[in-house]
Amino acid sequence: MDRRTFLTTMLQGSLASVALPNRLASLLAPPHATFHQAPTNYQQNLHISAIGIGTFGSSCTHLLTNSARKLHCYQLDFTQQHYGAADILRVVTAYPQTDLLFVFADTRQKRSANILKASLESASASGIQTVVIGPSQSTHWLLHTLAESNALYCTESDPIAASSLVTTLYDFANYGNLDGVVAADVNGYVKAILQKGNWSVFASSYATGPTRGSLASQSVLALLEQQVSDSDIYSGAIACIYCNSATYFNDFDQATIELFRFFLPNSTNKFNIIYNYVIDDSLYDSARVAVLAII
Repeated sequence: MDRRTFLTTMLQGSLASVALPNRLASLLAPPHATFHQAPTNYQQNLHISAIGIGTFGSSCTHLLTNSARKLHCYQLDFTQQHYGAADILRVVTAYPQTDLLFVFADTRQKRSANILKASLESASASGIQTVVIGPSQSTHWLLHTLAESNALYCTESDPIAASSLVTTLYDFANYGNLDGVVAADVNGYVKAILQKGNWSVFASSYATGPTRGSLASQSVLALLEQQVSDSDIYSGAIACIYCNSATYFNDFDQATIELFRFFLPNSTNKFNIIYNYVIDDSLYDSARVAVLAII
Protein backbone atom coordinates (compact mmCIF):
# COMPACT_ATOMS: atom_id res chain seq x y z
CA MET A 1 0.00 0.00 0.00
CA ASP A 2 1.50 3.33 -1.02
CA ARG A 3 1.54 6.38 1.26
CA ARG A 4 -1.40 8.18 -0.36
CA THR A 5 -3.60 5.09 -0.29
CA PHE A 6 -2.72 4.57 3.36
CA LEU A 7 -3.56 8.14 4.33
CA THR A 8 -6.78 8.07 2.35
CA THR A 9 -7.78 4.89 4.18
CA MET A 10 -7.03 6.60 7.48
CA LEU A 11 -9.14 9.60 6.57
CA GLN A 12 -12.02 7.30 5.72
CA GLY A 13 -11.87 6.17 9.31
CA SER A 14 -10.63 2.59 8.97
CA LEU A 15 -7.77 1.53 11.23
CA ALA A 16 -5.40 -1.33 10.66
CA SER A 17 -2.20 -2.39 12.39
CA VAL A 18 0.21 -0.42 10.23
CA ALA A 19 2.95 2.17 10.68
CA LEU A 20 1.96 5.67 11.75
CA PRO A 21 2.06 8.45 9.14
CA ASN A 22 4.43 11.37 9.59
CA ARG A 23 1.90 13.89 8.33
CA LEU A 24 -1.77 13.85 7.45
CA ALA A 25 -2.33 17.48 6.55
CA SER A 26 -1.51 17.12 2.87
CA LEU A 27 -4.87 15.48 2.17
CA LEU A 28 -7.00 17.95 4.12
CA ALA A 29 -9.34 20.35 2.39
CA PRO A 30 -8.84 24.04 3.20
CA PRO A 31 -11.16 25.47 5.86
CA HIS A 32 -14.40 26.84 4.43
CA ALA A 33 -16.03 28.34 7.53
CA THR A 34 -15.55 29.20 11.15
CA PHE A 35 -17.40 27.26 13.81
CA HIS A 36 -19.60 30.25 14.55
CA GLN A 37 -20.57 30.92 10.94
CA ALA A 38 -21.62 28.07 8.70
CA PRO A 39 -21.15 28.38 4.92
CA THR A 40 -24.05 29.65 2.82
CA ASN A 41 -24.66 26.16 1.41
CA TYR A 42 -24.67 24.63 4.90
CA GLN A 43 -27.01 21.67 5.33
CA GLN A 44 -27.54 19.53 8.38
CA ASN A 45 -26.02 16.11 7.84
CA LEU A 46 -27.23 14.79 11.19
CA HIS A 47 -30.47 15.94 12.82
CA ILE A 48 -30.21 15.67 16.60
CA SER A 49 -32.92 15.90 19.25
CA ALA A 50 -32.65 15.66 23.03
CA ILE A 51 -34.98 14.75 25.88
CA GLY A 52 -34.19 15.78 29.44
CA ILE A 53 -35.79 13.70 32.20
CA GLY A 54 -35.96 15.06 35.73
CA THR A 55 -33.61 17.61 37.29
CA PHE A 56 -30.41 16.31 35.73
CA GLY A 57 -31.98 16.04 32.28
CA SER A 58 -33.51 19.50 32.47
CA SER A 59 -30.12 21.01 33.33
CA CYS A 60 -28.57 19.38 30.25
CA THR A 61 -31.30 20.38 27.79
CA HIS A 62 -31.28 23.92 29.17
CA LEU A 63 -27.60 24.20 28.28
CA LEU A 64 -28.24 22.82 24.81
CA THR A 65 -31.06 25.26 24.06
CA ASN A 66 -28.62 28.09 24.77
CA SER A 67 -26.01 26.75 22.35
CA ALA A 68 -25.65 27.94 18.76
CA ARG A 69 -26.69 24.56 17.33
CA LYS A 70 -29.98 23.66 15.67
CA LEU A 71 -31.08 21.14 18.26
CA HIS A 72 -34.62 20.15 19.21
CA CYS A 73 -34.88 19.82 23.00
CA TYR A 74 -37.72 18.64 25.18
CA GLN A 75 -37.88 18.51 28.97
CA LEU A 76 -39.88 16.02 31.03
CA ASP A 77 -40.03 17.38 34.56
CA PHE A 78 -41.79 14.61 36.43
CA THR A 79 -42.17 16.81 39.51
CA GLN A 80 -44.83 18.72 37.59
CA GLN A 81 -46.65 15.99 35.68
CA HIS A 82 -47.02 12.24 35.36
CA TYR A 83 -45.92 10.88 32.00
CA GLY A 84 -47.16 7.67 30.46
CA ALA A 85 -45.96 5.66 27.46
CA ALA A 86 -48.31 7.56 25.13
CA ASP A 87 -46.81 10.89 26.24
CA ILE A 88 -43.28 9.64 25.62
CA LEU A 89 -44.22 8.34 22.17
CA ARG A 90 -45.60 11.76 21.22
CA VAL A 91 -42.35 13.39 22.32
CA VAL A 92 -40.12 10.94 20.44
CA THR A 93 -42.15 11.18 17.24
CA ALA A 94 -42.50 14.97 17.46
CA TYR A 95 -39.32 15.34 15.41
CA PRO A 96 -39.76 13.11 12.33
CA GLN A 97 -36.38 14.14 10.92
CA THR A 98 -34.45 13.05 14.01
CA ASP A 99 -31.45 10.88 13.11
CA LEU A 100 -29.99 10.72 16.60
CA LEU A 101 -31.79 11.10 19.93
CA PHE A 102 -30.04 11.92 23.20
CA VAL A 103 -31.83 11.16 26.46
CA PHE A 104 -30.49 12.67 29.69
CA ALA A 105 -31.65 10.78 32.78
CA ASP A 106 -30.53 9.83 36.28
CA THR A 107 -31.63 6.20 36.44
CA ARG A 108 -30.96 6.06 40.18
CA GLN A 109 -34.33 7.78 40.47
CA LYS A 110 -37.13 5.28 39.87
CA ARG A 111 -39.41 7.66 37.97
CA SER A 112 -36.52 8.68 35.69
CA ALA A 113 -35.74 5.02 35.03
CA ASN A 114 -39.34 4.25 34.11
CA ILE A 115 -39.61 7.23 31.74
CA LEU A 116 -36.23 6.34 30.23
CA LYS A 117 -37.38 2.80 29.49
CA ALA A 118 -40.51 4.08 27.77
CA SER A 119 -38.43 6.60 25.78
CA LEU A 120 -36.02 3.93 24.57
CA GLU A 121 -38.84 1.60 23.57
CA SER A 122 -40.55 4.38 21.60
CA ALA A 123 -37.32 5.48 19.90
CA SER A 124 -36.42 1.90 19.01
CA ALA A 125 -39.88 1.31 17.52
CA SER A 126 -39.42 4.48 15.45
CA GLY A 127 -35.99 3.33 14.22
CA ILE A 128 -34.14 6.21 15.92
CA GLN A 129 -30.60 5.65 17.20
CA THR A 130 -30.45 6.67 20.86
CA VAL A 131 -27.66 7.68 23.23
CA VAL A 132 -28.42 7.88 26.96
CA ILE A 133 -26.33 10.09 29.21
CA GLY A 134 -26.53 10.07 32.99
CA PRO A 135 -24.60 9.82 36.27
CA SER A 136 -25.53 6.18 36.95
CA GLN A 137 -22.89 3.47 36.80
CA SER A 138 -23.39 0.10 35.15
CA THR A 139 -26.28 -1.95 36.51
CA HIS A 140 -27.87 -5.16 35.26
CA TRP A 141 -31.18 -3.38 34.66
CA LEU A 142 -29.56 -0.57 32.69
CA LEU A 143 -27.43 -2.89 30.53
CA HIS A 144 -30.46 -5.07 29.78
CA THR A 145 -32.58 -2.04 28.88
CA LEU A 146 -29.88 -0.64 26.60
CA ALA A 147 -29.35 -3.98 24.84
CA GLU A 148 -33.08 -4.39 24.19
CA SER A 149 -33.25 -1.03 22.39
CA ASN A 150 -29.75 -1.09 20.85
CA ALA A 151 -28.98 2.16 22.67
CA LEU A 152 -25.62 3.48 23.83
CA TYR A 153 -24.94 4.75 27.36
CA CYS A 154 -22.36 7.24 28.58
CA THR A 155 -21.76 7.83 32.29
CA GLU A 156 -21.50 11.55 32.94
CA SER A 157 -22.59 13.40 36.09
CA ASP A 158 -21.71 16.93 34.97
CA PRO A 159 -24.46 18.56 32.84
CA ILE A 160 -21.86 20.77 31.13
CA ALA A 161 -19.81 17.76 30.02
CA ALA A 162 -22.97 15.85 29.09
CA SER A 163 -24.19 18.66 26.83
CA SER A 164 -20.67 19.00 25.41
CA LEU A 165 -20.86 15.39 24.17
CA VAL A 166 -23.99 16.26 22.20
CA THR A 167 -22.55 19.44 20.69
CA THR A 168 -19.35 17.57 19.78
CA LEU A 169 -21.25 15.03 17.68
CA TYR A 170 -23.32 17.83 16.18
CA ASP A 171 -20.19 19.77 15.23
CA PHE A 172 -18.49 16.63 13.92
CA ALA A 173 -21.31 15.88 11.51
CA ASN A 174 -22.46 19.36 10.55
CA TYR A 175 -19.47 21.72 10.84
CA GLY A 176 -16.51 19.39 10.42
CA ASN A 177 -14.25 19.13 7.38
CA LEU A 178 -14.96 15.53 6.49
CA ASP A 179 -13.18 13.22 4.10
CA GLY A 180 -15.17 12.71 0.90
CA VAL A 181 -16.17 9.11 1.62
CA VAL A 182 -17.34 9.85 5.18
CA ALA A 183 -19.03 13.09 4.09
CA ALA A 184 -21.12 11.17 1.57
CA ASP A 185 -22.81 9.28 4.43
CA VAL A 186 -21.83 10.91 7.71
CA ASN A 187 -25.15 9.83 9.22
CA GLY A 188 -24.39 6.20 8.46
CA TYR A 189 -20.78 6.39 9.66
CA VAL A 190 -21.71 8.01 12.98
CA LYS A 191 -24.48 5.49 13.64
CA ALA A 192 -22.20 2.58 12.71
CA ILE A 193 -19.71 3.67 15.39
CA LEU A 194 -22.42 4.26 17.99
CA GLN A 195 -23.84 0.79 17.38
CA LYS A 196 -20.54 -0.93 18.18
CA GLY A 197 -21.41 -1.28 21.86
CA ASN A 198 -23.79 -0.33 24.65
CA TRP A 199 -21.30 1.59 26.80
CA SER A 200 -19.05 4.58 26.10
CA VAL A 201 -16.75 7.13 27.69
CA PHE A 202 -16.29 10.77 26.70
CA ALA A 203 -13.44 13.19 27.30
CA SER A 204 -12.52 16.66 26.10
CA SER A 205 -9.52 18.87 26.76
CA TYR A 206 -7.83 22.11 25.68
CA ALA A 207 -4.14 22.91 25.29
CA THR A 208 -1.98 25.84 24.22
CA GLY A 209 1.52 26.27 22.83
CA PRO A 210 3.30 25.00 19.71
CA THR A 211 2.44 21.35 20.51
CA ARG A 212 -1.17 22.07 21.56
CA GLY A 213 -2.61 19.39 19.27
CA SER A 214 -0.47 16.68 20.86
CA LEU A 215 -1.01 17.98 24.38
CA ALA A 216 -4.79 18.17 24.00
CA SER A 217 -4.94 14.59 22.69
CA GLN A 218 -2.63 13.33 25.44
CA SER A 219 -4.83 14.97 28.06
CA VAL A 220 -7.99 13.44 26.57
CA LEU A 221 -6.43 9.99 26.42
CA ALA A 222 -5.31 10.27 30.05
CA LEU A 223 -8.91 11.11 31.01
CA LEU A 224 -10.16 8.08 29.07
CA GLU A 225 -7.66 5.85 30.85
CA GLN A 226 -8.94 7.06 34.21
CA GLN A 227 -12.32 5.61 33.26
CA VAL A 228 -11.17 2.55 31.27
CA SER A 229 -7.63 1.36 31.87
CA ASP A 230 -7.58 -1.37 29.20
CA SER A 231 -7.39 0.33 25.77
CA ASP A 232 -7.85 -2.89 23.79
CA ILE A 233 -11.52 -3.22 24.81
CA TYR A 234 -12.56 -0.22 22.70
CA SER A 235 -14.58 -1.12 19.61
CA GLY A 236 -14.80 2.33 18.02
CA ALA A 237 -14.32 6.06 18.50
CA ILE A 238 -15.41 9.44 17.18
CA ALA A 239 -12.87 12.25 17.50
CA CYS A 240 -13.33 15.95 16.80
CA ILE A 241 -10.36 18.34 16.79
CA TYR A 242 -11.16 22.04 17.19
CA CYS A 243 -8.50 24.47 15.95
CA ASN A 244 -8.16 27.93 14.44
CA SER A 245 -7.83 28.59 10.72
CA ALA A 246 -4.18 29.70 10.98
CA THR A 247 -2.76 26.56 12.61
CA TYR A 248 -5.23 23.79 11.84
CA PHE A 249 -2.72 21.86 9.69
CA ASN A 250 -0.28 21.31 12.55
CA ASP A 251 -2.89 21.05 15.29
CA PHE A 252 -4.85 18.36 13.45
CA ASP A 253 -1.65 16.52 12.55
CA GLN A 254 -0.40 16.42 16.11
CA ALA A 255 -3.75 15.47 17.60
CA THR A 256 -4.53 12.57 15.25
CA ILE A 257 -1.08 11.01 15.53
CA GLU A 258 -1.44 10.86 19.32
CA LEU A 259 -4.86 9.24 18.91
CA PHE A 260 -3.41 6.60 16.56
CA ARG A 261 -0.56 5.86 18.95
CA PHE A 262 -3.09 5.14 21.66
CA PHE A 263 -5.70 3.18 19.70
CA LEU A 264 -3.66 1.45 16.96
CA PRO A 265 -1.31 -0.88 18.90
CA ASN A 266 -4.20 -2.83 20.42
CA SER A 267 -6.76 -2.38 17.67
CA THR A 268 -8.46 -5.23 15.86
CA ASN A 269 -10.18 -5.42 12.50
CA LYS A 270 -13.45 -4.72 14.35
CA PHE A 271 -12.22 -1.34 15.63
CA ASN A 272 -13.03 1.81 13.65
CA ILE A 273 -12.45 5.48 14.27
CA ILE A 274 -13.84 8.45 12.39
CA TYR A 275 -12.40 11.90 12.96
CA ASN A 276 -12.21 15.40 11.54
CA TYR A 277 -11.41 18.98 12.42
CA VAL A 278 -13.66 21.97 13.08
CA ILE A 279 -12.42 25.51 12.52
CA ASP A 280 -13.07 27.72 15.54
CA ASP A 281 -11.15 30.99 15.45
CA SER A 282 -12.36 31.90 18.94
CA LEU A 283 -9.75 29.43 20.21
CA TYR A 284 -6.92 31.79 19.21
CA ASP A 285 -3.73 29.92 20.20
CA SER A 286 -5.55 26.94 21.74
CA ALA A 287 -6.71 23.60 20.40
CA ARG A 288 -9.40 21.30 21.74
CA VAL A 289 -9.77 17.56 21.27
CA ALA A 290 -12.98 15.68 22.10
CA VAL A 291 -13.33 11.89 21.87
CA LEU A 292 -16.27 9.54 22.37
CA ALA A 293 -14.91 5.99 22.74
CA ILE A 294 -17.23 2.99 22.43
CA ILE A 295 -16.78 -0.12 24.59
